This record gives sequence, C-alpha cells and structure tokens, in this order.
Amino acid sequence: MGLGSQSNQWFKQVPVLSKEFKVIIFDNRGVGKSERPNQPYSMTDFVNDTIALLDFLKIDKANICGISMGGMIALQLALAHPERVKRLILLATSAYAPEVDTLIKFIEQGQNLPLEAQAKATVQMLFSREYQKILLNDEALWKEFLRRFTENPTTLQDYKNQAEAIRHHDVRDQLSKIQSPTLIMVGTNDLLLPPRHSRLIAKGIPHAELVVLKGPGHGLIVEAAEEVNKKIVDFLHTT
Repeated sequence: MGLGSQSNQWFKQVPVLSKEFKVIIFDNRGVGKSERPNQPYSMTDFVNDTIALLDFLKIDKANICGISMGGMIALQLALAHPERVKRLILLATSAYAPEVDTLIKFIEQGQNLPLEAQAKATVQMLFSREYQKILLNDEALWKEFLRRFTENPTTLQDYKNQAEAIRHHDVRDQLSKIQSPTLIMVGTNDLLLPPRHSRLIAKGIPHAELVVLKGPGHGLIVEAAEEVNKKIVDFLHTT
C-alpha cells in the first residue's frame, strides 16, 4: 500500500483476485498491525521486509503489485531482486516523488481535527469529485470507509518515518533495467501523482503496458475497482 495506508484498502481486490490467484497482502512497517519503530525508514527497509516475507512463506517468485508508495517499493524490489519478480503491477505511482513535503504538511495541518474530519480531507485527496459525492452521500459506504480509516490509525510520526523513504526514491535512470512484464495504471484525476509520472515509467521500462483510466483519482483501486481488477486479471493471464 501507499504512504500511511493499511492493507485493508485492498478490500475490493482480494475477493476478485483470490478466486484465481494466491493473494498476499500485508501492512508495511509503520502502519496497521505491523511494528512501528520510531526512526526514518528507507526503501531498502521496505524491500527487505517484502523479501523476508516471501522467504518466510517459501515463495521464490511472485507477481508484485503496489500502489503509490507501494509502487515505488515494487520498482525498487524489481531492481534489487529481479529474480523474485514474475510480473510487475504499478498503480498510481512514480519513479521519483518530489511532492512528499507538501503532503506531510497537509497531513500535519489536519492532525488536530477529529478523525472523521481527517477522513473527509483524505477523501478530497484520493478521489475524483464525482466519487467524493457518491462516497459522502451514501451512508453505508461512508461508514465502511470511516471504519477502515480509523482502524489502527496512522500517527503523524508514522507518516514522517515512511515519508523519509519516499524522499530518497529516484530510479528514473534505472528503469530500462527492469525486464519483468509490467502493467502501469493511473487515473486521469490523480492529484497526488498525475499521469505524467506513470507515462515516464512506461517510457523507461521496456515493453511496459500503460493504462490511463478516464475519471478516477489517486484511489483508483477503490473508485475504479472493477476496471482495475479486470486489467490485472487479464495481465496476469497474458502468456
């Protein structure tokens, strides 16, 4: 998952993908049920955590999927351990991330607000205006979103510790080394990492497939789940 987000955000992918594949989701260090050592993290930390999990589960090679910061981790993993990656799926991500300080400042400004108000601010960042209306006007949908947002909440320090890894992420000059079949997806209304970031990755990775979905924002795995899931399944079935 992305910065400060928990694995419970894959709730629209797991039921679909698990019908055909073994699906493993986990909380990155610093969020959810994982340990939260109070120190700056690095991309190497996140990559090593993922490899350690694969080793523990005795999985030699896997399809790796990440969104936002998770996509950055996936890129770094594919470069450091290419032999462990079957196929690479990069959602709403970047080969570098210059906007992290602005994002942390936005999160910091909302820390004194009640959790529900923080959740509403997050919705504005993650989703298109059209989906915001749907989410905020559907009582059951909003209640479920709020539950996931407030469960094991991420603290400001957790955000800062994870953001340190993003701050030093830049693999633009290494993209051509990635040989794994790669699918890249982004929404046209992504405010955090606009489509130009995905286009840059697609241009750099040989034979990468780029899908730009018309409409969704950064949280496309929720907002455009049906389209995202179909593209992933089709991609994983490609010979």
